[in-house]
Amino acid sequence: QIGIVQNFPSPRITKAQNKLQDAYTSQSSTQQQITENELKWKVKQLYFEIQYKKELEKLYRNLSSTYKEYHRKATVRVQAGAANRIEVLTLQSKWNEYELLLNQVRMEIANLNKRFQLLLNTKELITTTDSLSVANYSTQIDTTTNPLLLKSQQEIAIENAKVDAMKAELKPSFNVGYAAQYFNEGGWLNAVQAGVSIPLFNGQAKKRIEAQRMQIDIGNYQYQSQLLQFKQDQMEIENTLSLYQAGVDFYKNQVETINPEIVRISELNYQAGEISYLELLNTLQLMASNNKNYWEQILAYNKAVADFQFLTNQ
Repeated sequence: QIGIVQNFPSPRITKAQNKLQDAYTSQSSTQQQITENELKWKVKQLYFEIQYKKELEKLYRNLSSTYKEYHRKATVRVQAGAANRIEVLTLQSKWNEYELLLNQVRMEIANLNKRFQLLLNTKELITTTDSLSVANYSTQIDTTTNPLLLKSQQEIAIENAKVDAMKAELKPSFNVGYAAQYFNEGGWLNAVQAGVSIPLFNGQAKKRIEAQRMQIDIGNYQYQSQLLQFKQDQMEIENTLSLYQAGVDFYKNQVETINPEIVRISELNYQAGEISYLELLNTLQLMASNNKNYWEQILAYNKAVADFQFLTNQ
């Protein structure tokens, strides 16, 4: 005796299941894009940090050379009896301090380069090539294609597809079969059958569908909450950008206009003996502070740009 039966589920069941799998596939694709954007954000943050440290390296190297030169001049003045030895010691202390800061920042750069190499998953030594400058970004925002919001919308699509799949399971399914049996006296007897399977007891299934509909409502509320949080984050980052932009503009004027003039005047007056070494130190300290604050403001601004680009899928 041989028997074969083939079941054919309702076309609505197949369609609903395909729709559910498509929704899961779309969500996986969106999650992949979010993961890629997170990696880009990490790369940008680390890249800006390396650029900042390199600007500090140039600043400390310049200040170390400056103090070294003033220390040499102060030594000559002491030997000539025109200055006190405390002046030489003070300048030497500042010179040694910036030598220390220079060595420390070089070690930090080396460590950051290794982290950058690890993040990019390469065996080659990777570092920045350009100097730190204000980053650009687009103010155009498309919330319809934003993966952070799409993920919430796809959660709703999945819950809807689950409801359709549950409803489809209540539809009849079909089957066809073939059977053959051999009798010793009568030979082979063949038969073909066709049947319909109708779910009769579906009260529990209907309750599951009602519960699943509640998940759709929850998903809609979660999307609205996500959209509100998105707008709040956008506003907060834009305020941060405006804050640091003001700082960049202020210190840029200090570095480009004020610093060269105070350094030039203080150097002439110190050589002429019209100001003391303490006034010279104050001038150099102000110049160093303006430079460092300028690079700090650009670093903070660029990191905020990276946050904005991640949020808005740029």
